[in-house]
Amino acid sequence: MRLRYIDFTKGLAIILMIFGHTMSKINCLHIWIYSFHMPIFFIICGIIMCRKGRQKSYSLLKEKIIRRWYTLGIPYLFFGGVLILFYTILDLLDGQPISFFSRLLRVITFQGIDALWFIPVYCFSEIIMKIIYKYKWRDIIISFVFLIICISTKSTIHIGSTIYKIMLGICFVEIGILIEQYLIIEKLGRIKYILLIIAAMLAQVNGSVEMIEGRIGNPVVYFLCATMTSVSVLALFKNAESNNSKLLLVLEKYGKNTIVLLVTNNLLIEMIRLIDYKITGNILIRLGIFGSILFTVGLLIIEWWFIKVANGPLGFLFGRMRKEER
Repeated sequence: MRLRYIDFTKGLAIILMIFGHTMSKINCLHIWIYSFHMPIFFIICGIIMCRKGRQKSYSLLKEKIIRRWYTLGIPYLFFGGVLILFYTILDLLDGQPISFFSRLLRVITFQGIDALWFIPVYCFSEIIMKIIYKYKWRDIIISFVFLIICISTKSTIHIGSTIYKIMLGICFVEIGILIEQYLIIEKLGRIKYILLIIAAMLAQVNGSVEMIEGRIGNPVVYFLCATMTSVSVLALFKNAESNNSKLLLVLEKYGKNTIVLLVTNNLLIEMIRLIDYKITGNILIRLGIFGSILFTVGLLIIEWWFIKVANGPLGFLFGRMRKEER
């Protein structure tokens, strides 16, 4: 049974991700969005993992891993190939050096292109946590991972950037597990989650962070702010779970199709930016935050069509499985 408040939260997070991608300048809103909009997906992963309970069978775990590689691996490879081809064409049109092989290497080594970095990081984080979830020394492993994150330097992050992001993901999955174990969402009243979201404004002190680059500023502040905001948003939607307002129904629709928006948004953004540059001379950028809002609304309308495509015969390209395969 799907949890509506989870879908509401995922819907908001993926929309904020797109909104952040359309912004051309770093401001207070950008800092706030990037402080939690990707970590919250890992926290949700931990919540769902805890609700489903510990894996009792290795064969069952193996089946789940294979299924996950199907649902995430196919869209990662297909849309990774589409982006490689798209950027190669842009290089040819602009007379720039061809970037085909460098981008192909990024896909093959699970670094991803643009937002696609998230898929292998999420997949590996989830699989690793599923494997160690049943062990009593899970907390020791997580503590060790967090220690490595805290003492890492820019040079070590650059050398193992994907591994570093997986470690970040593992920590956030663990936070989600703890949130569910101690029923934090259920215990959080309206006043408390409002106070938490206010406290999470501490993210402004930590400055601009970006998980894709492994740039998290102060690790303690980063994890604290991401957790407080995520918990607040989850609690807000938990209290609104029985509401059937049109806005929540829209969020639910996008929340159920986050993978569609994730794999297509960068391609659409670059195409629209190119058209905007050729026709209006970058009017969306000149309009600032208002331009980003218009950009995002336009993208969400287009993405609604892609969601319909993903629920049709071409659904396998988005990792959709036929009923008999589930």
